[in-house]
Amino acid sequence: MTTPALLASLSGPRSGERGRPADGPPLGVVIVGAGRFGEVHLSKLLARADVRICAIVDPERERARRLAERCPGAVVLGGVEDLSPAVGADVALVATPIPALAPTAQALLERGLHCLVEKPGADSARAAAWLTRTATLAGRRLAIGFVERFNAGLADAPTGARTVVVRRVGPGRPGAGPLALDWGIHDLDLARHLLGPSLSIEEARTSSDVLRLRLRGEGGARASILCARGRPRLWRRLWIDGFRVDLAAPRARDALSDQWSAFLSGVRGGPVGPLASGTDAVAALTLVEALCGPDGPDTRAAG
Repeated sequence: MTTPALLASLSGPRSGERGRPADGPPLGVVIVGAGRFGEVHLSKLLARADVRICAIVDPERERARRLAERCPGAVVLGGVEDLSPAVGADVALVATPIPALAPTAQALLERGLHCLVEKPGADSARAAAWLTRTATLAGRRLAIGFVERFNAGLADAPTGARTVVVRRVGPGRPGAGPLALDWGIHDLDLARHLLGPSLSIEEARTSSDVLRLRLRGEGGARASILCARGRPRLWRRLWIDGFRVDLAAPRARDALSDQWSAFLSGVRGGPVGPLASGTDAVAALTLVEALCGPDGPDTRAAG
């Protein structure tokens, strides 16, 4: 099924939205990482009837408590090692700094939880591959937060794309990490998703604040990506075979909520739409490492 068709399949009322419970009891969700991303995800989850927030995990307990105050019955924990079966967790959101994403998710998968891991999923392709293997062996679903796949604007895009052009310019932000991992990896994954998985880098020009890429895929498929920091406001453009996709137009639906719907559907054995997998993270990180050299990007300050 094409991306527009997959998104259109989510266009009806979402099972799990408040007032529309999914089949079965609500799933227990653990949020690991009480920073900005954890708080954004929490806002979406609190609007759903098919989940209950059972724990907030963060080494900064006061930060975790502030989120837990919005979730009746949620416990506050300092680390995933404190998570016990009594908490009643089924799934976890992992929204830690980048270096901790894979080890945290691995520990949760080994405890039997399905995991939605914020992008890029790991700090290296090797770590993402190991995490994917862990999920397979544990028999648990692993999804990566490449949320651009769920942008409702893609429902209007032509199918069978041969060319993709992405432009993204905006301000830097503290703790954002390397540009290739902050914005670039979203656009690399989106290009792979639209054009096919076999993209390779044809030309690259990189600096701390600018990323220019040309990629080639099977059958002459082409992608052009520009990411840059320096504008006071975020500006994004996407063209698919010359058709401009309006990524920022007001929509009745939002990408993050649709990503959660797809992930929870998959946990329950249903369809997952364009949800990204651990294998997708491996591929995107492999492209990033090709840009940054054998040591990969420095993620130590990234969050």
